[in-house]
Amino acid sequence: MEESLQSKQARIILQDWMRVRAGEQVLIVTDELHLNEAENIRRACGELAATGVVVSVDSKIAMQGRMGKIVDGAAAKANVIIGATHISIATTTVKGIGEANGARMVSLPMAVNDNISILEADFISQDIRAAAADAQKLGRYFAEAKSIRVTTEIGTDLTFDITGRPVFKMDDVGEPGSFVSASFELCVAPVEPNTNGTAILDGSMGYLGLVEQPVKLIIRNGEIADIEANASGRKLAEYIRDFADPMMFRVAEFGIGLNRKAKCAGRSYVEDESAYGTFHIGFGRNAAIGGSQDTVSHFDLVFRQPDIWVDDRVVMRGGEICVD
Repeated sequence: MEESLQSKQARIILQDWMRVRAGEQVLIVTDELHLNEAENIRRACGELAATGVVVSVDSKIAMQGRMGKIVDGAAAKANVIIGATHISIATTTVKGIGEANGARMVSLPMAVNDNISILEADFISQDIRAAAADAQKLGRYFAEAKSIRVTTEIGTDLTFDITGRPVFKMDDVGEPGSFVSASFELCVAPVEPNTNGTAILDGSMGYLGLVEQPVKLIIRNGEIADIEANASGRKLAEYIRDFADPMMFRVAEFGIGLNRKAKCAGRSYVEDESAYGTFHIGFGRNAAIGGSQDTVSHFDLVFRQPDIWVDDRVVMRGGEICVD
């Protein structure tokens, strides 16, 4: 019987991304929405003579960032942790527990806006080492940097203070305590009150999919002060208000997508934010990535073709890396 695409790509994640070895214990954290995909990953573990353990949590609990004692206990014993939940585990307690215990971790958020599984998406087959090489090129300029400025041709002009904040990139894939997101990104949590400027959103509204037309956002002292009242802007404003937490308007993350097989097409937020040639701004929770905000959730907005300066050095022009 021909092997399914999900099975093939589950093995890519285990072998190429996480370098799973025989005898290792792999924890697959999932929820009620994605049990079938988690089971495909568990079976692929068996093909590598590793032990796959699936633990499911309620998807609403996963969104809140605290997975509970059962997941936390399993995470403390695992060699590898795969977050196959509806949303990312990057800003949850699981990440901190895995880091403390030397687990190799991947966040593989499964949310999609169609009926095609993340495990069937082309971007999963991106060469992780090529993306890591791009992360290394950029990462050396972010180390010890104090500021980021981003502009786009359609009017984005933002500054972020990153003084003293750790930068997460893909050059340590497969090492104990390492963490990689399926978004294949470089990211940092800006100093919370110190992001300012204008953002013209022309890509994706995260879980909501693509914008219908660009949306002007004013960011002042680290939070959204105004959202343009066009159709997409009203949809975004309503989405944020529904969290019933004003901290969800606050900037939490700056990230750069590094997956050259990904497309910002609105079918899944993790593919949107991973697309090479984009940057994204996360809002809400960021405590697990070096920030100080611990709130109800986290979401990202994706922008196209940026020019990016780190301190006074331009590292990307029109969405293309321009440093060696």
